[in-house]
Amino acid sequence: MRVPPVSPSSMPVPNPPSMQPPRPRGSLSAARVGRPHAIALALALALSGVAAQAQSSTPSEQPLAHLQHTSWGLKDGMPGPVMAIAQTSDGYLWLGTGNGLFRFDGLRFERFDTIAGEQLPSRQVLSLFATADNGLWVGLLEGGLALVRQGRIVQVEPATGHFVTSTRAFAAERDGTLWVATGRSLLKRQGAGWVAMDPGSGFDDGSGQAPIALSVAVDAAGNVWCVTDRTVFVRPAGGARFVASDVPSLGQTQLTIGPDGRA
Repeated sequence: MRVPPVSPSSMPVPNPPSMQPPRPRGSLSAARVGRPHAIALALALALSGVAAQAQSSTPSEQPLAHLQHTSWGLKDGMPGPVMAIAQTSDGYLWLGTGNGLFRFDGLRFERFDTIAGEQLPSRQVLSLFATADNGLWVGLLEGGLALVRQGRIVQVEPATGHFVTSTRAFAAERDGTLWVATGRSLLKRQGAGWVAMDPGSGFDDGSGQAPIALSVAVDAAGNVWCVTDRTVFVRPAGGARFVASDVPSLGQTQLTIGPDGRA
């Protein structure tokens, strides 16, 4: 959905985001895959076991059946349903499920517990985000998050304070600044800690309180978008404050970056 926001007269607001509801997935499909490192070149996720259509390398779309592809289901060790998916820079594909975090090398699925010899605070993984330095942020449904690198847990934020509710989404700016949307607030990584956005930063639900952050994304221009329970906020690139648009959230809880680089 692309609805042009009504910008406050004092500050122009970038083009609005496209929003999609989250969808659990029951199978995994990779089109034209060679080595495991190439998995992300063309893959589609399916809902309720029905394969989704994959885009070809040309502007036109083709049904997945017209492409050379391989799919994995529950009978192949697929851990589903998949709630989140990300690929780290070492080529591994990571799947977040209601039954734990799994690593896929193009041939087999491995449970994170088995790889690392240690467990995440919760098996219910809701969101994933791969960093440029081969790290993987893992957001947990029951609250809290963890940072995984080289198959080991290197940092854990317990399900208290800002992270007492579900960790829903991650996004990063070009300089590496990390943003996290939780069921309670929108957080910005600062040093070794976290700063919650509040009415002082323009993140205001109209009653002097910070709204509930449902999702966050950074577009190619550097604008930080956040869907809340009330509306859509944006912090223009290079700016210090968020601006509330007139676009209602409409119950949407996921932001997507399009091929044109826009959120």
